[in-house]
Amino acid sequence: MAVFFKLNIPVRFLAKKELFHWPIKGILESVGGMAVQRNKSARLVDEIIDLFNTHDQLMLMIPAEGTRGWVKRWKSGFYRVALGANVPVLLGYLDYEKKIAGFGPLLYMTGNTITDAENIKAFYKDIKGKHPEKFNLNGLILK
Repeated sequence: MAVFFKLNIPVRFLAKKELFHWPIKGILESVGGMAVQRNKSARLVDEIIDLFNTHDQLMLMIPAEGTRGWVKRWKSGFYRVALGANVPVLLGYLDYEKKIAGFGPLLYMTGNTITDAENIKAFYKDIKGKHPEKFNLNGLILK
């Protein structure tokens, strides 16, 4: 978020509805936050696809594995949105070991879940997060 803010690039992100209460609500919305109900993921994917189809420009940040703990499997909504809206996925990273951050290539998802997952895994294979033991790259199974 800080990089997008510094570069003056408007980006939107999703956050659980429970975070959007006074006084934090105004701050989150002013920096691009959109409240979502996490228990309605199928409808949410369709709503996001509609947003992409109705806006000339939209950049949406979705942390596919953006939790603070180890997960068995990544959420795949980002993948379904990218396919449904025919928009690329821009892979971002924070490498704590090398003290660098950045973005990877724009990847258009092909619908071949195995190939698409392997391309994403290949990008992240050498990147070390702050707590690498909590990052499960093998949990990227797209459906």
